[in-house]
Amino acid sequence: MSNIKYLVSSYLSNRLSRVNLRQRIALGLYSATTLSLVVALAEIGTASGLMKSSEAAPLVGGAMLTMLLFPLIALRLTGQTASRATAHLSERDGL
Repeated sequence: MSNIKYLVSSYLSNRLSRVNLRQRIALGLYSATTLSLVVALAEIGTASGLMKSSEAAPLVGGAMLTMLLFPLIALRLTGQTASRATAHLSERDGL
């Protein structure tokens, strides 16, 4: 098991060493958008009575903001425009 951890760790560190700091930060911002997780946890919390709706609403609102802002910040960090970053999607899907 420790060999697998070492292999994955060395692979990731090798791959990330080729990526500059701005790209690493952008990757972190893309990875930090977890609206569905926050909504699911807020729903479970309110359904079980462990959380009030007034406590869940700001959490979901904050998660919505991260879904809107983090990708835009990541695009700015990498110097891409939204149309250039998503151009491969329309070509792939025939849109």
